[in-house]
Amino acid sequence: ELLNLCYKVIYYKRTKNIKYIFSTIPSFVNTRNNIELLKNLLDNNYPILFEGLHSCFYLNHPELVNRNRVVRTHNIELEYYKKLAIYDRNIFNKIHYFFETLKLKNYEVNTLKHASAIAAISKNDFIYLKTFHNNVNHVSAFHPNDDVISKIGKGDFILYHGTLSIPENLNAAIWLVKNVFSKLNYKCIIIGNCKPKSLSNLIKRYKNIELISNIPTNEIHSYIQNAHINILPTFQNTGIKLKLLAAIFNGRFCIANSFMVENTGLDPLCIVKNSPTEMINSINEIMKTPFTEEIIEYRRNYLNENNFTNEKSITNLLKIIFPTL
Repeated sequence: ELLNLCYKVIYYKRTKNIKYIFSTIPSFVNTRNNIELLKNLLDNNYPILFEGLHSCFYLNHPELVNRNRVVRTHNIELEYYKKLAIYDRNIFNKIHYFFETLKLKNYEVNTLKHASAIAAISKNDFIYLKTFHNNVNHVSAFHPNDDVISKIGKGDFILYHGTLSIPENLNAAIWLVKNVFSKLNYKCIIIGNCKPKSLSNLIKRYKNIELISNIPTNEIHSYIQNAHINILPTFQNTGIKLKLLAAIFNGRFCIANSFMVENTGLDPLCIVKNSPTEMINSINEIMKTPFTEEIIEYRRNYLNENNFTNEKSITNLLKIIFPTL
């Protein structure tokens, strides 16, 4: 699909070498070191958009210092990897994430300060990045939603969806099953990309909970739309969660905890509850309440006015990439 949109698309082999373990550069950056990429960047004088810290190996290269170098940050990677090290249950992954965290303590700040500008994905990230860079801009997440297409009326189930191979999401799903879903008389569905044993074995105890995995994206969106409540707790307040935007643009009621919505600007569109008791009480009340056209219209207006549309985001990003236009 990119070939239909771009003048040229070039793929680079990601190099993996055991020596990267002993480097001070994080592995997810070091493995994207490719001299052909640098040659192609030097072949013209265009602005460069570095998508994520992952792509920033050449950000501070001396031959690129006169170029407009914009970095689109996805997270504060130091905090993200710190949480991965805590929550991943695989001991080898834990060790890997721990060493990545140690490397990131210096690398993230010392590298990003060379950018001409930074496009932060969330207000939290914007606040942090402003502490060491004087040209930081907030550009909200891009997403596949053009309009609010939530359904009016009522659904008959509660939904949690997420990539369950990511420890953060798996832990949230297990927490929901133990503390919320198992205490309800309503049907609860969890959708993910896999069926982790720890979660599958836990769910077998409860007749009202179902785990669905590896279904097409359009089917996931159908579940999001038809659920009466999309419930989205997280224990890691980094970046902005695309699944939260998916629930707001496509679903009915959305319950989230403070970590999920903190400094995202999306909290007015969610029912924010933190404890299991608060969530259970809220679910029991909301399941009796129809979702209305008035709520949909409020959402649509709020998202447009607060720069959560792709049109607003691309306009903001283009101003950074081409500041003289």
